[in-house]
Amino acid sequence: MRYKATDKLLFQYYPLDESSYGNKPSGTYTLKNFGFVQEVVPTYDPELQPVWVFRSGSEAGLPLMLRSKKKNIRLRVSWLQPTMTDYVQKELFTDGDNLYAALKVEHDVSHFFYVELTGLKCDVLTIRGSIGEVVTWIMEMIGKSMNTSDSLPGTPTHESEPSNMPWEWNDVYLQYDIGSGYGVFPDLTDFEIRVEFGLKPIYVFNASGLKDMEALEQTVVTPTARLTANMRDKEFIDYLIGLNDVDLKLTMPDSKYIELKDGKFRVVDPGFRAGDE
Repeated sequence: MRYKATDKLLFQYYPLDESSYGNKPSGTYTLKNFGFVQEVVPTYDPELQPVWVFRSGSEAGLPLMLRSKKKNIRLRVSWLQPTMTDYVQKELFTDGDNLYAALKVEHDVSHFFYVELTGLKCDVLTIRGSIGEVVTWIMEMIGKSMNTSDSLPGTPTHESEPSNMPWEWNDVYLQYDIGSGYGVFPDLTDFEIRVEFGLKPIYVFNASGLKDMEALEQTVVTPTARLTANMRDKEFIDYLIGLNDVDLKLTMPDSKYIELKDGKFRVVDPGFRAGDE
């Protein structure tokens, strides 16, 4: 059986408030949607390393073994965000839950399988918007385990596909505050907000002989923003290069927003090109 890009794909998650890290759900539970998912890329990296020793005969010049240093599980998911009852951002950043995620690949009722991932936390979150485009969300995650299976644990049900359309560029706007209150950032054409959560995987010696991650610790959170705007006048360039403190606020539907406080413009590139405005 060869699976194709036209086969049915379903990617959902379930939040877990875990006492021990990296579990799967049990009993009855409902898998939830990120939104309208565009891409899912699970990555399994066993950190393979050849072990070199002195050898003679026909095995000279060959490694003694190819060993796995430790297991690394990553997941990148890209989606379009509609207004929803439950948001994965709240589960991760407000409630502090870990995620169990499952990707179902289905050719027909007799041919399907799942890719399961446990212990997922967000390492990097990126939000991109451009004039004329739908706002895109990209989350790079770190997890504990990944496997394939023919069925899911427990007795799962599935949340229905979102009923609202995804947020477009005209549904969001960026504001800035230099000390006198928020106002709309002038002449903005593109933005990218990136939040790095500085996750640190913890590996320890254990009696089970496993090379899996034991825990994930958050270190320093680093938010950044890249903005592209049409040049207005000399005064605006002077403001941008003046090392002024600035707050940024991305306002979205459903009373949602992302706020970056006490920042500065690190790099300013006022480009000039013949024929451009």
